[in-house]
Amino acid sequence: MKSTCLGILLGWSILLFSGSLAWAQESSELQAAPHRLRHTIAFFQGVTFIPLTRENPLDREQSMSTVNTYGLNYVYTFNHRWALGGMFDFQQAKYYIEDDGEILERYKVAVAVLQAYYEPVRGLNFFAGPGLEFESNENFYVLKVGAEYELYLANNWWIIPEVSYEFKQVYNNYNVGFKIARSFGRSPHH
Repeated sequence: MKSTCLGILLGWSILLFSGSLAWAQESSELQAAPHRLRHTIAFFQGVTFIPLTRENPLDREQSMSTVNTYGLNYVYTFNHRWALGGMFDFQQAKYYIEDDGEILERYKVAVAVLQAYYEPVRGLNFFAGPGLEFESNENFYVLKVGAEYELYLANNWWIIPEVSYEFKQVYNNYNVGFKIARSFGRSPHH
């Protein structure tokens, strides 16, 4: 499962990076990266690393699981420093965690978070926010924190690498991935 997750992430990364370079080279002049416009929608592709899981409920040994994660984000930018957004991630995998001696199955986990963004320097964003992890057996509260860096392509398209950590009621995990984003609307910086 680990090699599949990493292979998909690497394949997407190479495809998108090479495509963005070709797209940028076609432009006759270099453009300075503008600030994002008022609204941004992004598709997330990444890998979630979940420590202390089991692949089978009968396993005694715990190990780290890697799970493909896909998501959709919306961000509303207030000014050049602050934004507010919603994030929805989906993991299509099955794994087991332990909670006070009880084994819990986690399958097709969905996470929804309301995040505040702060941009201390142009392109670098830190974010944090509360949310819920939804799963058919049991739901958990989540606090997500992370950082991302915006790489401008052209015509308000962005590639945004991201790392984040999710604190949950029973277990924690971290995510590594990237977003393909498009901003639109008027500029919040006027």
